Amino acid sequence: MWALWDAGLVFWPLVSRLMAVGASAVAFSMPALRAARGQALRAARGQGSNKAGAFGLGAVLALGCAATFAAMFTPHSPVPFSGEPANFVPDADTGTQKWKRPINAHAQVWMRCRGLAYFDARAPIPAPSVPGSTQKVGGRFGFYALAQQQIWCQSDAKAGRNLAFIAAYTVNPRTSAQITRWYSLGLVQTGAFAGRDRDTLGLGVVNAVLNPRLRRAYVEDYAPEGGMAALPQGETAIELSYAVQLKPWLIVRPDVQYIVDPGAFSYALRGDAVAAGAQVKMQI
Repeated sequence: MWALWDAGLVFWPLVSRLMAVGASAVAFSMPALRAARGQALRAARGQGSNKAGAFGLGAVLALGCAATFAAMFTPHSPVPFSGEPANFVPDADTGTQKWKRPINAHAQVWMRCRGLAYFDARAPIPAPSVPGSTQKVGGRFGFYALAQQQIWCQSDAKAGRNLAFIAAYTVNPRTSAQITRWYSLGLVQTGAFAGRDRDTLGLGVVNAVLNPRLRRAYVEDYAPEGGMAALPQGETAIELSYAVQLKPWLIVRPDVQYIVDPGAFSYALRGDAVAAGAQVKMQI
């Protein structure tokens, strides 16, 4: 009732409000699901169970989510803008300032603006402005090669300790791919330390080459200082990782990366960066 009162029957505002209500309904149904699971023995003895109600609620929620997801691919009326624009958005043709909206926020990290766009597939496709380009690409393809070779192993084969070399190469066409070349080399040591025969230590380097056509189009549209020469050709990452086998079903893998030209895919020349993270893998 609140969602209908607040948003009416306008699809996109209504979806966001119903999703919040649906998430709450799922949370409230969890106790019933757990109780139903714990009553399996009593149900087998003919003492009754509330599984039917709990799973029924889950089925209704699943059907609602499926219907909402399908409706997202159906054209809906856009939400009209009401109000006066502030004063910044660049003009698409000249690049001059049209209006601007100052944001009173400060951070030591790079901030990115997220948004929502709608594309009308029935509208005519504008003619491309780049000489020699076409409106459509007939098909997309790519090729890759993988190689892995064990170069050392412990004399005791049962221990499973070994060192392997891995390599990969990918090539994609310039007509349709963001990354035209992708290279990777690495070493993986299984059982790097005594008593830790299931752990793995990895060292690798990856290089991704940005499509030069995208770089050229960016230069033509935005004319950055220095032109094509000022834009990085790609991004390179050097990674060191160690995977710890804590349980037969649990692996924790911390890693650290040194990234060269981290601004390549945002068409910006930035200093090298260091990133750290961890991956948890569970098999249930």
